[in-house]
Order: sequence, then structure tokens, then C-alpha cells
Amino acid sequence: MNRVQAAGVIRAWLGGLPSDCTWERVRDGFWYVRIPGQARRWIPLELSIGSRTVTVVSHVIVEPVESQAEVYQFLLRTNFAAGRVAFAFEGAEGVICLVGRMPLAALAAGELDELVGAVVETTEKTFRSILQLGFGSLLKGSSGS
Repeated sequence: MNRVQAAGVIRAWLGGLPSDCTWERVRDGFWYVRIPGQARRWIPLELSIGSRTVTVVSHVIVEPVESQAEVYQFLLRTNFAAGRVAFAFEGAEGVICLVGRMPLAALAAGELDELVGAVVETTEKTFRSILQLGFGSLLKGSSGS
């Protein structure tokens, strides 16, 4: 499959998203998608077509301000069991991201849906734990305690 065909698969997949999802084409081969979540109000996704892969990235949360070692240990343990997706860090700010990739040759609407589903599911399962570990005292302070 080439990049043009891959873009067609992604556009078709985007067209089938529920009405509460939003998306925009940022540039050739790159889309920004927002999917509603429960643990996190919105799950932001970036879909990009590379020369050999399609990548889905979700910026989960900013770098933790406390208990960083515990957060990173939690992320590594989660990576071990996560399967198709893995946590990573991006930029000088250390934003925690969740990344999934698939070869262009494997791209089909169902496969893309499964990969995005894995990103969304892993975000939903881990977001509150990361928040509590990495920002616990800030959360306690904002609740009036």
C-alpha cells in the first residue's frame, strides 16, 4: 500500500467516527482526532502516515511533578502488558505519550480501528493512576483538604 492509498483508508475510517468525535486534516498524511473518554474528558490522537508505517500518538499527560520514578515504573510495567501500544516521552517537556504503529501493508479500516481502540483503552485504564501518582498532592490541595 502506498501513502495515497493509506490516506484513503484513514479518510474513510474518519468518516465513520461517531458524531461526538472531532477530527481535522492538519497536512498531507497527518490528522488530529479527539475522541471522548471517561477517565479523561477527551483523548487527543495524532494519526500520521510515514514511509512504511502508520503511527497513532496520544499525548496522555504532561511530565509528572512528583513521584517521577513511581510514574515511570508504572508506565514500564504497563508497556510490558500493553501489546500493540507503548508509553513514550516526547519533547523537552517530557510529555507522556502513548504510541501505536502498524506497517502500511497491514493498514485496513478494521486494523486502524483496533490500534486506535488499544490507544484509547490503555489511556482510559492508566490516566487516573498516572494523575494520582504524578500529581497527587496537587489534587489533594485542589479538593479543599
